Amino acid sequence: MAHTGRRSDREGASRRLRDFAHSSRPRVAFADGGGAGLDLLFDLFSDQHRRFVLYYLEQTHRPVDLPELATQVVAMEADVDPDAVTETERARTASKLHHVHLPRLADAGFVEYDPDANVAVPGARTDRFAELLAVSKQLEGEKS
Repeated sequence: MAHTGRRSDREGASRRLRDFAHSSRPRVAFADGGGAGLDLLFDLFSDQHRRFVLYYLEQTHRPVDLPELATQVVAMEADVDPDAVTETERARTASKLHHVHLPRLADAGFVEYDPDANVAVPGARTDRFAELLAVSKQLEGEKS
């Protein structure tokens, strides 16, 4: 029976993704416009660390400092309690977030990141793509 539930969840997520794609909502419009905007969107969502950053920021609705964000990303990635994350894992992930992922998300408007204060908050585009983020999070949570 659990298998039927997963299929139902997957079908529901697929239906919402199709509905989102065909909705009258504004289309992706990044600075370079056109299809490149959609390519950028999928590129941003293609990395698990970036998705986990967006999930956590959307969940907290508050400024989050880099150590907390790194801890949460590692915990989501390893499917462990945040207290189980080691300092080495946290530091390695914090470095990747600071130098790679947060600047990319900030450039696209999904995150506002202050690299001097090491604090991130959801960006202006996050609300616009909330449905896509919700579908992505649901699909991410499914285990095959």
